[in-house]
Amino acid sequence: ILEPKYNFDINIPLSEEICEFIGVVIGDGFTNKYGRVYQTQIVGDQILDLEYYQNILKPICERQFKIIPKIKNASRGLRFNIYSKRLFELLTQRFKIPAGVKCYSVKIPEEIINAKFELLNATLRGMFNTDGGVGLDRRKIYKKPYIRINYTSASPVLIKQISEIFQTYKIPHSIHYTNKNHEYCAQQIQINGEKNVKQFIDYIGFSNPRHLNKVNYLIKNK
Repeated sequence: ILEPKYNFDINIPLSEEICEFIGVVIGDGFTNKYGRVYQTQIVGDQILDLEYYQNILKPICERQFKIIPKIKNASRGLRFNIYSKRLFELLTQRFKIPAGVKCYSVKIPEEIINAKFELLNATLRGMFNTDGGVGLDRRKIYKKPYIRINYTSASPVLIKQISEIFQTYKIPHSIHYTNKNHEYCAQQIQINGEKNVKQFIDYIGFSNPRHLNKVNYLIKNK
């Protein structure tokens, strides 16, 4: 029997880097098997996510899994590809992340939910690095521009998990439906206002420069 090209123990101890990677897969990734090919792919913005993919996510894969990902531009965005049977097994067997379409059922793995809060926070950071958003609401109903962080998912279980974690951390937030009358109906968690955003940053934060730089700029120059 041939050993996989990238061979590592799928029961390696949890680390903040592994948990951040899992969070990224929960947010913007998928894994599947195509014949004898095992693929894990993360999809992002060709420009805004490139620095994060190259300088943070790629080194995490090299250090933790001894895998060198392939990063390429495609017509529908930046593609971060890993071809590894062991990684597929890590995601689907150990962490129970569904192969193929996962957007309606994905959730934070129980192993991570029950782990130290540093590991849970790293997972959330990976999720918000990819599927999160940062912006200013400049409507006239506000006396000054209103900073907001959001996270959108079609998985009600995932939204509930995030909300429960925020409740534990006492991070005020709200939940809204998007496209409520459409076939694709998602929920969005919002963290509103500078005080609450700073609380999120203190607990979880960002490591994707796309969001990290924006939060720092908006708070400083609102």
